[in-house]
Amino acid sequence: MFSTMARDPSRGENTTTGTGASPPPPARRTEGTIALVQALRFFAALLVVLYHAPTMNPDYTERPSRFDAFHLGGAGVDVFFVISGLVITLTVAKARHFDLADFAARRFWRIFPVYWAFLAATIAVELLSLRVGIGAPFAEAGNPVYIVTSVFLLPLPFQIMEVAWTLGLEITFYLLFALGFRCYGLRGVVAALLLWYAFAVLYVSTPLGDVPALFYLGYPVILEFAFGIAICWLHLNTRMPLGPAALVLGTAAMAGALFAPEVASLAALLHEPELRREFQFGIPAAILVYGAVATPLKVPGWLLLLGQSSYILYLLHSLFFGVARAAVNLALGVELGASDLGVAALIVGAVALSAVLTHTVERPFLLWSRRFVPGYSVPPTGFGAGIPAKRDT
Repeated sequence: MFSTMARDPSRGENTTTGTGASPPPPARRTEGTIALVQALRFFAALLVVLYHAPTMNPDYTERPSRFDAFHLGGAGVDVFFVISGLVITLTVAKARHFDLADFAARRFWRIFPVYWAFLAATIAVELLSLRVGIGAPFAEAGNPVYIVTSVFLLPLPFQIMEVAWTLGLEITFYLLFALGFRCYGLRGVVAALLLWYAFAVLYVSTPLGDVPALFYLGYPVILEFAFGIAICWLHLNTRMPLGPAALVLGTAAMAGALFAPEVASLAALLHEPELRREFQFGIPAAILVYGAVATPLKVPGWLLLLGQSSYILYLLHSLFFGVARAAVNLALGVELGASDLGVAALIVGAVALSAVLTHTVERPFLLWSRRFVPGYSVPPTGFGAGIPAKRDT
């Protein structure tokens, strides 16, 4: 596990931090390793986009589509959860000591402002479409319960944005990680996460499952965060052998689970009628992420940008699909969702717009927001131009 001792650079000796476990610096981390994981984020987000693509057709239940092949594309979320466990643990490992305020500030500025912007846009579009009678609006956009749950990303099944349930689980994981690590180090995090998983298994296998409000808190998929933590531990403490082989195996295992689950999924290989999601998709996702971490490949800049835009793509695509379809339909009388070519155009548009927003808005915003994170030193550029930067202490 991570060491509980940290080196004081001013004195050249080891000192106890007193603020949870402080790991040694991750000397093995390379730009190639991080870059490949970043690229993997894009493909995970794209899987989710492709999963939602067939629903753009008003008659999608009756008309077959090439995008129906991605009817299990929601497994991109499983890749995200494994990456989240990896990245959060690695972020803490890089620090000299664990600072709860710093951790909370980083997570807040990374997740909430961008999410709130898209939530507000979604509510506005839904209420407007309800008022003018365009499309099939989600009436709960004006429901106070749904609004409060969505604003605070509570892990409850009352979300306005379809993808927000995953963010609610992410926030819960961050809270558990922060408290567990602050009190007991990484062992505390793993123990708390396993207890959460035990509750989730209990929930799905007992009458507790009849309590709908606990649906997401009782979703066993949260074990995938632990997979990411384990990969980070291996990254920091071992040579991580067979990286390229794991990358190929993980890609093949994920492809089998997505496109040929009856013959090539983990359940089929084990001759089991069914496996829960954290095994059916979580294990291939973990092998894939392990391979990405252990295989330092050079990634082109455009793919890095797409990886960085994965969060905006994840939040944007459903809203973009609805608005773009309505606009083209009103202007040209064409339903883009009625043809595979039109759907493909919408997907390309969502990916392109996400990359543009990431480069022109999100990057400068995150740079500006760092002045509100304890200990950051930020150059006066982007949103923060002309404002004195906070110095490291």
